Amino acid sequence: YWRADEMNMINHQNGKSTRLVFSDFNFRTGLTDKDFNKNSLKRAR
Repeated sequence: YWRADEMNMINHQNGKSTRLVFSDFNFRTGLTDKDFNKNSLKRAR
């Protein structure tokens, strides 16, 4: 499957930009839907 490995964003109000580069994709890591509920995400901080 195709995956975006780079994203470029530009703030047109001030001209600043951000570049995100992704690598080492990991799939099927054992996470479940419960790992992404509000309480679980608060604990992850």
